Amino acid sequence: NLIVSWTTAPEFRGLGIATAALTALMNTNPSAALVAKIKVNNYASIKVAEKAGLIFSHKADGLLYYIRETT
Repeated sequence: NLIVSWTTAPEFRGLGIATAALTALMNTNPSAALVAKIKVNNYASIKVAEKAGLIFSHKADGLLYYIRETT
């Protein structure tokens, strides 16, 4: 499993950089299961995860868990 997180400098937010980086990581590791732990109110990161194709798994301890399962 890969546990992923991201941050983008304020002046570069909204340009698709985090989504592109996450997508590239996923394409480079197509057989790896990924997990992203995102704070409940971090709407930008939720959007990144969903745009990259991660799916919501569950909520625990104030975090949303988004995953990409492998087949």
